[in-house]
Amino acid sequence: AYKLEKGMLWQHSTTCAICARMVAQRIKYRDCEEAYIAGLLHDIGKIILSSFAEEQYDQILEKTKDNKTPFNIAEQEVLGYDHPQIGGKIIEKWNLPPALVEAVKFHHQPEKAVENRTLTYIVHLADAICDMLGIGVGSDGLMYVFEKNTFTVLGLHEDDVESIMSELVDKTQNGEPSQSERFVHRNFNV
Repeated sequence: AYKLEKGMLWQHSTTCAICARMVAQRIKYRDCEEAYIAGLLHDIGKIILSSFAEEQYDQILEKTKDNKTPFNIAEQEVLGYDHPQIGGKIIEKWNLPPALVEAVKFHHQPEKAVENRTLTYIVHLADAICDMLGIGVGSDGLMYVFEKNTFTVLGLHEDDVESIMSELVDKTQNGEPSQSERFVHRNFNV
């Protein structure tokens, strides 16, 4: 339903995870692997919506055509919920830590985070970077609202983001999976 070719959501999710870890390392976040996992899981709600909201997809897409309505807002208007909310519910049902639930649930609205604001902003930035680079982007990546306080909350500058983007392209083009990626591939057969 998101006009993603096979494997694109996985590519976006794994790249977002790598980027989230890089951002976490850059800002000296206390748990870089937590940031990796949050980045990996951030769009899990898309899997559910792509299966169950296929009929409403055209309505959602129509609302985003003016390039002023973000995709998650269009989902909210048509369905009454969006993929981050669905993803947050899934993560919560799995009994994962509240900080991960929040990072998934608010990755498009990090200003709403209270449990772990920093982690949520890390995932928000990593997702935005992947979208800017066109990594695993379907029709929902055409309109992404970047929260203006992201740099301030994370203590980053525009130069830092350019550096992260460059390093991310190098890492992902290298093709060598990290230890966490090898674990996911080995244990979840993806």
